[in-house]
Amino acid sequence: MNYRVDLPHDGLSSYADEELCRYCIEPTIAAVRGRPMQVRLQVFAQLTPGQQALLGFWVIYTHGAYGWSSLHSQLPGLVGEAEFWPKLRDAAAHLGLRDLLRSIEAFQRVLESGHAYAGELAELDAQLLRRASVAQELATSGVLDPAASIVLYEAAHAARQAEEEQREVAESELSQALRAVFAEAQQVEAVREAPGGDAAAHELTEAVRRVPMARRFHNDAVGAARRLREHRKVRWFRLAGHAPFPMAFEMDDEPPTALADRAPQQS
Repeated sequence: MNYRVDLPHDGLSSYADEELCRYCIEPTIAAVRGRPMQVRLQVFAQLTPGQQALLGFWVIYTHGAYGWSSLHSQLPGLVGEAEFWPKLRDAAAHLGLRDLLRSIEAFQRVLESGHAYAGELAELDAQLLRRASVAQELATSGVLDPAASIVLYEAAHAARQAEEEQREVAESELSQALRAVFAEAQQVEAVREAPGGDAAAHELTEAVRRVPMARRFHNDAVGAARRLREHRKVRWFRLAGHAPFPMAFEMDDEPPTALADRAPQQS
């Protein structure tokens, strides 16, 4: 079966990114929607590598926008398939999305570890990566002055590239850079007034708001796991096996006041 779509070359520029992606992937989505898993796998096998990569990206984009735990809860049957994670990694590699590939591999390791706090750890990783990505995109957008752009770009880049043992420091330094750049409400207003700036400011506000929440959930889950492992019966019968001891994630996650003031109020 042919899952190709024809697009006029002179009309490509009229499509927004999301609209273009949806248009290209719609024939495949229509072929698998509501069908048994075996049929979905057969359709996937008939796709070209590029089509497979686009489908994998669309699955992440539509179901994982709020983190890996969200994708895991929305697609439990698909996530449980043996080929799901290798295909997602192939999609990220094919599209050259190195940060996404790193995040996929990290979440897969967490799931395979069998820790009770796997979801919280993966969610924290996803939110930290989202914050750094949004900050780096804003730093290269041209809406900030050159000095602020350099400060924010270097901190965001360092956070995205940091090794595990250096990540707490790198993420804390990104928090400090964000507070320095957005110390005044006027800077936020300047971003909002630029073309596309309102959406960028909103996305950054959401990102800096979610990191402390995800870290709190993660550390709460780590505390619960530690208390469980310290229980006498768990120690006596070695029920924890050889799993590494869960560690809290300690960092400076205080958001800039100018952005925090714009966060939606909780009812």
